[in-house]
Amino acid sequence: MRRRKKAKIPTELAGVRKKFDRWRETREKRGPIPEGLWNLAVIMAKKYNLYLVSGVLRLNSGTLKRRLAADSDPNKCSQNSEPSRFVELDVSQIQMCPPITPAECVIELEAPSKGKMTIRLSGKHNFDAASLARLWWSQPQ
Repeated sequence: MRRRKKAKIPTELAGVRKKFDRWRETREKRGPIPEGLWNLAVIMAKKYNLYLVSGVLRLNSGTLKRRLAADSDPNKCSQNSEPSRFVELDVSQIQMCPPITPAECVIELEAPSKGKMTIRLSGKHNFDAASLARLWWSQPQ
């Protein structure tokens, strides 16, 4: 009988496994897996095979699959998210460049500490998207 070769575990996934192992070794009593670890598992499942991730991290594949589906839901609203607030950007710092040629353009910027900013443009616009991104990233939280 032939033995199957063990699949090589990606380095990034092995790092997440170490975090799960550390949590399992240090927890005082049985309880739910912390949300931070679940979030890492979902990120890994998006990047790699769901069943590989659930096997390596020793998670129930059905639970991980449900969390992955809930995370992909465009209508989902995070329970821990703060309400949206207005952030003023000084557009005088944005350098002008040749017009963007597509009729429609979507720019999305996202950071865990800042949330997500989406800009939808239609028609021709004369601004540098890279400068806009640098300006948004430089703003304090």
